[in-house]
Amino acid sequence: MPGQAVVLLVVTLTWTLSVESHSVTDSQLVWFPCTIDGGGLIPPPAPQPTVQCTNQSMPLFWDQPTSNSSDTIYVWVQRVLADPAARIGSLWFLYGGPGTATTQGVVSQYIALYYGLGSSYDMYFMDYRGVGRSTDLGNRNCLSNGLPDSRACAIAANNDYGSRLHGFTTTNTARDILWFIRATSKQQSDRVMVLGVSWGTFVANRLLQLPGADAVLNGVILDGVCTPGACMALNLDRHSDSVAKYLMTYYCGGAAGGDDSIWCRNQFSNSDPLSVMSAVFQNLTAGGGCAEILFQSGLAVPKFTRAELSTLLFQFIGMVGARNFVPAVIFRMNRCNENDQRALAHMIMLFRSTAQTGGSSAPPVPPGLSFVHQYNIEYSELWYGLRGEVPIPTAGDVSRLQSELFVYNALGPLNTGLEIPGYSLWPKYSVDSYTGNFANSSVPLLLLNGDLDIAAPVWNALRSALEYENSIGASRHRIVVIPYAAHTTIGQSPVLDPTQPFGCGANLIIQFLLSPPNQPPNQSLNLSCLSDVIPLDFRGITPASQLLANQTFGTTSLWDAIPPPPLPPTPYPEPATSSNPNTITWSGVAIGFVGGALIAGAIAFWFIRYRIANTSVNGSEYNAQT
Repeated sequence: MPGQAVVLLVVTLTWTLSVESHSVTDSQLVWFPCTIDGGGLIPPPAPQPTVQCTNQSMPLFWDQPTSNSSDTIYVWVQRVLADPAARIGSLWFLYGGPGTATTQGVVSQYIALYYGLGSSYDMYFMDYRGVGRSTDLGNRNCLSNGLPDSRACAIAANNDYGSRLHGFTTTNTARDILWFIRATSKQQSDRVMVLGVSWGTFVANRLLQLPGADAVLNGVILDGVCTPGACMALNLDRHSDSVAKYLMTYYCGGAAGGDDSIWCRNQFSNSDPLSVMSAVFQNLTAGGGCAEILFQSGLAVPKFTRAELSTLLFQFIGMVGARNFVPAVIFRMNRCNENDQRALAHMIMLFRSTAQTGGSSAPPVPPGLSFVHQYNIEYSELWYGLRGEVPIPTAGDVSRLQSELFVYNALGPLNTGLEIPGYSLWPKYSVDSYTGNFANSSVPLLLLNGDLDIAAPVWNALRSALEYENSIGASRHRIVVIPYAAHTTIGQSPVLDPTQPFGCGANLIIQFLLSPPNQPPNQSLNLSCLSDVIPLDFRGITPASQLLANQTFGTTSLWDAIPPPPLPPTPYPEPATSSNPNTITWSGVAIGFVGGALIAGAIAFWFIRYRIANTSVNGSEYNAQT
């Protein structure tokens, strides 16, 4: 568009201002009106906030800033301005990745948080360097027949960019953010907060490591913690399998206590649920069991395979509603009566009709996603053996590891073996002194993690908490583990009380952001929402579970021959409504946030199928398995 071209020209001229001195102020940045992607999901009749965007020139290499156009890139930032009467500061939202951009609806997903904060924060969203409307590294030759082709992607990236890729690092990304924070702080009393989710927590830690960050930040939240030194791209397989086994042993095995946990264990008679799971997979490996019965009866042709069950359970375990089905699927595969056969055949048919394993039916890459950016960060910073602590894994190592697992993405583009071919060919950048280390900071820090997070598992978040206790101090940080929550608790920890507009994770985030300036989270949080998080529904007694069960199995009963107990009465009143048409009701805001969460889930589902995202594991753990 001609108007935008003029804007970009003006932005380029602003580079004559000193970068190193950070002398640029907000009034000198070129902000122009823009719209929220996806319409913003702002519940009417909520007042529409002012939304502005800028595309600012930045040095390709922060250690070598220059005004030479060949050594500069553009970084896109969008902001939603606070109500001037309520404004208390700025909130920088750092989303996950690497390889993703805000063009995938990130802003519209989280606009309800803006209202939950009483429109008191300017909310900032950045397309990281290398993706989206910032200088985009793209995807040339990165897909072949609908599947990622890391080898061809590496060859194309080397030809297209060569050593310029070395400017697209986590540290340079963090420096972009710090530059913008300094430029947009409007007054000395401004409160500046950072909320990182998934890989955004990795970026937030790097931001805290930079000189001068402590002086401008008042608080940081890490949700779904990508642990420095343990956030490795190759171990989503092991994490998903470990979380599935935890689900079967702790929550379905009776150890969690409560009626649902004990009920689930009792369905397996005197057998341990995990032992039954093991027997089901052994039968599949041998080509027998229920899969053979389904094949002989003509209900599942070709024969249902171990790889298919692994992939299907992987998809279930990462989704809040569907993970309730994991024990029931194992139970039906083991019992395999006529009702089970019909239900399983329905599930298999549905899975095969929607599973993407490449070919012309594969969905297009979401807008703004860049495999070049993803591989550049992963191969350079999130890979085993970068520091010689373990041998760099081979395709054979990955294959041997996968043969030991029950639940992982065995089919389709997320199979970790697809990452191996490109590693040796990639023009990797050298890691710096920040890589693998934790910030030593005085900034108050809140860590949130779900105990059923397959992408950033809770054991790594607990390790992060211990490291931050050493570097920041016990009085300046707090970790909250949210039961039943999946990856990124801000949208994956819904509560039972319908009068509450936000889930538990979002509730804690809002509390922290509205607490007095610089107050540590161990002094400001009410954790009562932890007891109100919607629990697992293994019995399938809620309307939501029965609806999803009917879609998945062709019956509203998860277990079929075992009648579920009646649904208990809700202890909560109906949410209050307002008779004033100009009032923004909490229920309206909640609808906006739930809608955003659904979009987030849809995008996350694409990533579950199409890329390795935000995984965390200790390198020695992988080595022990190879």
